[in-house]
Amino acid sequence: MAGYLKSLTIDGHKFAVPSDCEAKFHIGGEQNTGSVTFGDGTSRATKGMVAGKMEGLQVDGDIDILKSLLGRENLPVRAETDDRSYTCDGMIVVESLNISGKTRITEPFDIISNSGGLKCG
Repeated sequence: MAGYLKSLTIDGHKFAVPSDCEAKFHIGGEQNTGSVTFGDGTSRATKGMVAGKMEGLQVDGDIDILKSLLGRENLPVRAETDDRSYTCDGMIVVESLNISGKTRITEPFDIISNSGGLKCG
């Protein structure tokens, strides 16, 4: 178990995250993505490359910095949890970047890896 997200650094900018942010980390890489069944009843897996993904991220911080990162690819990203870190070169994926006027915390957004799977340590 990775624990709660403690901090998120994107392109050298460290963002605070709310204590209840429950991010999900999809490691990605080569995975079995389906199967093929043959006439004799046997089957085998079909493999594919799946991009790593950090999902459900929320941050508190300077909205102007976060906006400047939108639309860019291959950003160095590091997510720190209670007992692990996850890294990739990735891009922010969000339909619309929304931030609370009261708390200044963003609504959840994702980061998709441009470099294959996530690295964890």
